[in-house]
This record gives sequence, C-alpha cells and structure tokens, in this order.
Amino acid sequence: PHPPPHRPPTAPSCFKKIFFNDTATTEIYTIRSSSAASDVYKRQILFAYGPVMMNEALIAAERLKEQGISLKVVNLPWLNDVDLSWLKDVCAESNDIFTLDNHSGYGGVGDLLLNALMSSPTLSSRRLVKFAVDEIPACGTPEEALSYHGLDGQSLAERILASMS
Repeated sequence: PHPPPHRPPTAPSCFKKIFFNDTATTEIYTIRSSSAASDVYKRQILFAYGPVMMNEALIAAERLKEQGISLKVVNLPWLNDVDLSWLKDVCAESNDIFTLDNHSGYGGVGDLLLNALMSSPTLSSRRLVKFAVDEIPACGTPEEALSYHGLDGQSLAERILASMS
C-alpha cells in the first residue's frame, strides 16, 4: 500500500478515513453540532461521490457545524443504481435531501435519487435540492471552478443554509 498524499489544510478531519478506506461499502458521516439546534436543523442530508466532491461536502458540513447545524454526508459508491430499501433507511430522519454533482444536473446523482424518491410512497414527500453545474462550465483551477459554480464547501454551506429558510 502507498502512503496517502498530504492532506490539504482545509480538508475536514475525516478526510483520510473516507478516501483511503479499502472497503467498497457506502460511507456515511454525520457531522453533528454540539449545540441544541432545533429538530429541523438535524434533518439535512447531502449525497456526494468521489474524492473531490466528498471533500467539498465534508467542508460544507464542518462550516454548518460552526453555525449549530448538523449535516449527514453520504458517500454514494455507485452512480447508476440505488437500492430503495437502503435509501429509505438512510433518509429516514431527513426532510431535506441535497445532492452534489460536479457536472450538469441532468443525468447525474441528483436525477438518480429524484427518480428513486418519487417511486417511493414513503419518500416522495421529501424535498430534493440538486447542486450541480447549471451553465457552461467555467475554466480555471479546480478551486476556482468549484467556487464559480457554488460547489465549493463554503458555497455549499451557504446554499444549504439559504435553502432552509
């Protein structure tokens, strides 16, 4: 096994656990706030995939934690199928479901989960918000492009917070 690369200083504390885990199972991380936030603020869930977008999702969770808001982050290991019974379990306590794609919002994880949610009588009333590239992709460094499209951790935290009000 190769040693993991140096972790960027902005990466969340569980970065190594996620990206260098040898299992092929779904990883679920809940970054809970230690304050007594209202119940509605404990029902947020964000689905992401891949090392870049998972890193941004976890940074968003850390930023929300600083404001007393808990966010469950799910690392989706497959992009073309979802087990409905698993999805029901994962989303059991979540009213607001967010998805994160690093490309167009059409045909990605957001659409996959939207179709699954709508096919389930117990999940169809949940609110789904898709975060994705909604215009011609910007050029630049990964950090610049993610920030431009509002897909970096700080922007995601702000967008999630704004969608809750």
